[in-house]
Amino acid sequence: MKTCTNCKKEKANSEFYKDKRGKYGLFAKCKTCHNIAVAKNSHKYRDYQVEYARNWREQNKELCLQRVNSWKEKNKLAVRSHDKVKYAKKANKLFPNPCIICGIKEVHAHHTDYSKPLFITWLCRSHHRLVHSGKIKLS
Repeated sequence: MKTCTNCKKEKANSEFYKDKRGKYGLFAKCKTCHNIAVAKNSHKYRDYQVEYARNWREQNKELCLQRVNSWKEKNKLAVRSHDKVKYAKKANKLFPNPCIICGIKEVHAHHTDYSKPLFITWLCRSHHRLVHSGKIKLS
């Protein structure tokens, strides 16, 4: 058991991130408090993070290209499905609908089954990421 330095609650060690520098090898704040602090402050560093990532990709073009090509080689069915959606949209045969969760009009095509390339669910960027991370289940 360890006490969070932020909320002052005593919590199980599993409620703290590991940190070699911290006492007992754990972070001082519990996971909940840490995640709240990160969410509050992440906007301050957004420009720096975007610029850093852009510079890194520019300096490591070959590595980035290798990673993309490796993913495409391993996921040929997904690439084919993405291409079919892109060409159907371009040919005006497929029209995006608002996100099925929040109604935002700027959407991504989500495939639940790549063998059915034009059977898609329209999701905004944030909900699409949550579905892929497993935090949201589509029925």
